[in-house]
Amino acid sequence: MCKPTPQEMYSSLASHITNAEQVSWNRFNNFLLFNSVLILGWFALNAATTAVEQQPLLLAVSSCIGIISGLIWAGLGIRGRNNVHAILELGSRIECPDGNPPPDAPLPPFSKLKALRDSQPFKFCGSRYVLAFGPLLLSCFHVLLLWLSLSI
Repeated sequence: MCKPTPQEMYSSLASHITNAEQVSWNRFNNFLLFNSVLILGWFALNAATTAVEQQPLLLAVSSCIGIISGLIWAGLGIRGRNNVHAILELGSRIECPDGNPPPDAPLPPFSKLKALRDSQPFKFCGSRYVLAFGPLLLSCFHVLLLWLSLSI
């Protein structure tokens, strides 16, 4: 079994971090689209002028699907951000094995990204929180829709 060189690992990590970012945001976009359809369907069914026999049941099922999807996508968001975090850590360890970059040299890319991530204000607005709490917030909205479904 051959061991990859640090240069090969570094190149591979650069590809992986790009892929991890794209996958995280594509998942979130898919979640938003899916939930938009669920919410629009809920409101369309609720506002229907023609009574549907199983309307409360259909509304409740739609809300439950929204709740479950939000919980699943929140987990996927956390997992995706943990992958990006791990790749940044690995890349910066390859760049600076002792943990400290040379004092007279500019920061290498992974170390620069890591420093930028750690120094940004409003960390609660960062992608880690948006991708985790956004789906949870929509799950809470679906809980409200479920409550309204059951009170019809």
